[in-house]
Amino acid sequence: PAAATLADARRLLNRSEMMLGEIGGRLQFVAATVAFQAGDVPDGSASLAAALKYHHKSSLRLFHLGLVDGLYTNGAVTPRVADDLYQIVLREPTVADWTQQPADTLAYVTSSHLAPLERWFDIAVARKDHERALELAEQIRRHRFHLMMPLGGRLLALRWILEAPTSALSQVAALQRQDLLNLFPRYAELSRQAEAVRDSLRQLPIAPADEAELRRQREELDKLAAISTAQEVVLNEMAVRRVPSELAFPPFRTFAEMQQAIPEGQLLLALLATSKQVHAFALTREKYQLWQIENPGRIRTNLAALLKQSGVVGREATTPIETLASTDWRESADDLAAQLTAGMKFDEWDTIEEVVVVPDRLLWYVPFDALPIGPAANAKATFEPLIAKRRVRYAPTVGLASSDGRGPTPRDRTAIVSGAASGSRDAEAAQRAAARIAESLPAAELLPELPASPSAIQAATFDRLIVMRDSVEAARSPLEWHPAVVDQTSPAGTLAAWLRSPWQGPEQVLLPAFHTSAEAGMKANATGDEVFMAACGLMASGARTVLLSRWNTGGRSQQDLVREFAQELPFAP
Repeated sequence: PAAATLADARRLLNRSEMMLGEIGGRLQFVAATVAFQAGDVPDGSASLAAALKYHHKSSLRLFHLGLVDGLYTNGAVTPRVADDLYQIVLREPTVADWTQQPADTLAYVTSSHLAPLERWFDIAVARKDHERALELAEQIRRHRFHLMMPLGGRLLALRWILEAPTSALSQVAALQRQDLLNLFPRYAELSRQAEAVRDSLRQLPIAPADEAELRRQREELDKLAAISTAQEVVLNEMAVRRVPSELAFPPFRTFAEMQQAIPEGQLLLALLATSKQVHAFALTREKYQLWQIENPGRIRTNLAALLKQSGVVGREATTPIETLASTDWRESADDLAAQLTAGMKFDEWDTIEEVVVVPDRLLWYVPFDALPIGPAANAKATFEPLIAKRRVRYAPTVGLASSDGRGPTPRDRTAIVSGAASGSRDAEAAQRAAARIAESLPAAELLPELPASPSAIQAATFDRLIVMRDSVEAARSPLEWHPAVVDQTSPAGTLAAWLRSPWQGPEQVLLPAFHTSAEAGMKANATGDEVFMAACGLMASGARTVLLSRWNTGGRSQQDLVREFAQELPFAP
């Protein structure tokens, strides 16, 4: 009856200009809801896109945001007043927003408001409200990521709330899970079915040699794919209903929570590149500092020189022995380190055991571990990179720099993709290299060239994935590259597919042959965003540890490093 009534209304409205106004926008939104309830995702998505097209132009909240931003940029209000107003119009969606104005809220989360956020950040810096500035820097990073997600991160938020371990959720999100499962019992049943199929698949080898086991694996994977498709139908319905969903990933923490999450002996170095400036934050459990990096345009120049002198000049280029033996790169490393840390006043290096770097934009290409940062950094006579003095790791956001509460889990299912496809010139050597890594890890198996199902489905049964094969797509499209590579001709193997049900993927993803735009000589289109999106996207699919290369070194040293990393990771602090 609802669909028939909507069809009648659509026929009437199509004869007048009402279809272009508020009534038409509401009709499209209701049509999307009805289509999703009927299981028609394509029709529902088309109606929702039409509804959002209208709401992006008519949203009251977006109008308020534009009004406040215009008042500030035109000098009609002071920075103090603008600060108060931005807190209202740039707030993340609340329970009231989702329950009272779902269409307006979806229009807000799917619209870019990076420029107002940057202006709000600049106000906080100018007013020396450094704690607020660090929170806003985190909000900017999260907003960049959400803009790349379907429906501005709404679907991802629902998946996390419904599928992530409770320990990884806030108390608010955990309560929202109970409400959602009560409102949508169909999803609760599908989730139980998916878990049962996963348990069945985990009893089988990753690459069964027995024909009967292979047939059973394919049947179970097909069943998991069908259940996951049904889950996505329900999630799309939830997305347009009046139900709240905290943006659970990446997790947001207040300044106090950030500092409390930092263990003793750790230094957090977080950077933010806005459209005009680059700022850096140094944060420990007791202290913090903010400084602005001078001449941000020189970062690209200094970094390009460092990479060139280090032999990173092209994806297919061969590095001469003379370049590898040269120490000319150290001068460029000195210059880059001096530029990035000129405003850093930190004299407690003796208490630091680990440095966690949260890069941004172009700074994702900077090998901070190779820079002379830390104690005795200014002693030109003795060049000592940071990695030689302290442990170093990276995180895409401050919220992801610390544990999310999930405890250790068994890692007894490791899938390995060899470094070359079967039939290629290097296939035999690549198979031997992958076999050596597999022999050093418990329950590790080589993933077949023709997997039994799309990698996004099968990966839900892995604990760890190691891909030795070149991955070159991420720089072209942040979500349409294939983490497992083996099914790179299928859209069902893209990172976008990994972010859909079944949630979650492998807890550890090692991509030592990942390629970035840094290899191309730091050309103008090198932004670093592909590294951020790859790391954040894989963690959004459930990964807790991601190993990415900025450029592929290849060879035996790469294989040894991967093997040692995988072996030592369980014992890491």
